[in-house]
Amino acid sequence: SMRLTPVVGPTPSQLQVTYQPLPELAHPVLDTVARGTDGKLYHARQVNGVWGNFNPVTLSSPQLRFESDPALIASGPDQLELAAVTSTGQLAYAHWRSGYWSNSTTLSTGAFLPSGYQGGQVSIVASAPGQVEIVAVGRNGNLWHLRRVNGTWQPPYQFNVQFLYMAGVAPFRS
Repeated sequence: SMRLTPVVGPTPSQLQVTYQPLPELAHPVLDTVARGTDGKLYHARQVNGVWGNFNPVTLSSPQLRFESDPALIASGPDQLELAAVTSTGQLAYAHWRSGYWSNSTTLSTGAFLPSGYQGGQVSIVASAPGQVEIVAVGRNGNLWHLRRVNGTWQPPYQFNVQFLYMAGVAPFRS
């Protein structure tokens, strides 16, 4: 139970309250990225309640196609981070800065993940300024963690999920 105790000492006769939204010049913006029937990714933006057209996301290779949906996060004012698994099992990444998609790359599985990525949903989070964390499911059913710190991709880390197999839990799937 909660008990109130009387105030001891002088109390103000009036409380002054102010409210100021931060940031003061914030514009209501909503972004979405969708996979088209052609397997390409498209970006649309809603500004002040009005949706713009869907436009192609500029990626490192215009031939990239996707069979699963992308993951999109806002990492700061007018900054977006995008990750998706291509139909060939590569992890595609791009970021939005100053009104444009750039820094697009595909993380080739041949260099460090011989089995590639499963064509399922990926998870992405901006954990600090200039740092992005991505978790994707490998074709072998294991989880892989990829990290970009200050523009440099770190070596991927494979989660040890063998204890789940022993417990009779199937490999991870999206």
